[in-house]
Amino acid sequence: SWHQCQIAADYRELYRWREGAPIKCSSFEGGRSGGGGSGLFIETYIEQGRALDLMRARIGSGVAIHAGPEGRLARRRDILDRELIDRVVLQDMQIPAVLRGFGWSDGGRVKARAQDALRRILDRMLGQEPEATAAAFKGD
Repeated sequence: SWHQCQIAADYRELYRWREGAPIKCSSFEGGRSGGGGSGLFIETYIEQGRALDLMRARIGSGVAIHAGPEGRLARRRDILDRELIDRVVLQDMQIPAVLRGFGWSDGGRVKARAQDALRRILDRMLGQEPEATAAAFKGD
């Protein structure tokens, strides 16, 4: 949905802004000593950090795709919710590339599962409660 695309873009921009922000000890010291506009920067930096923390809390630590014992024997690994969203949104990876990186096939049912998991994660980031609590998907 449009809202899912927007929250993904917001997450990416917050992450990139925070990673690229020029925080140095002198910035903090300047803010404390009344050094002009640096106090506003620090306040903004903290606010943006809180917003990013909220998004990450909503992403959670769940498993998007569960390999299970049989999948592990086939050298597949679980894909955590955070790993899926970060690779797709922050690293601009396509879902098939993410799946291959964790030892999964890149099409068919597992791709549909990853797409569904991504939609659920984005809905949580928007603050929407899942319609039903879904168990982690079993591997193919």
